[in-house]
Amino acid sequence: MSELRYIRLKRNLKQSDIAKIIDTSISTVSKIERGDMELNEKQIIALCNSLDISADKLLGIGKDEVIKDFFYKRIIFKWRGIW
Repeated sequence: MSELRYIRLKRNLKQSDIAKIIDTSISTVSKIERGDMELNEKQIIALCNSLDISADKLLGIGKDEVIKDFFYKRIIFKWRGIW
C-alpha cells in the first residue's frame, strides 16, 4: 500500500494521524504501508472521506493504465507526425 504512504507524506501526516482516522494502531498503519496488510472497506471509506480523495487514488487503481495510454498515444502521434 505504497499509495497510502505517498499520500500521507505528501500531506505531512504522521502514521499516528492515519491510525486515528481508521481507528487502529500505528503498527497496523505501518503494515498497511508495507503491503503486509490490506485496508478493509470501512477504513478505505474513512480515509477517502477524511483526506478528500477517491478510492481509486488511495488504492492506486488506474495509475498504470493512464501512463500506458499516454505513452501509447505519444508513439502513435509521433508515428503520424502529430507530436
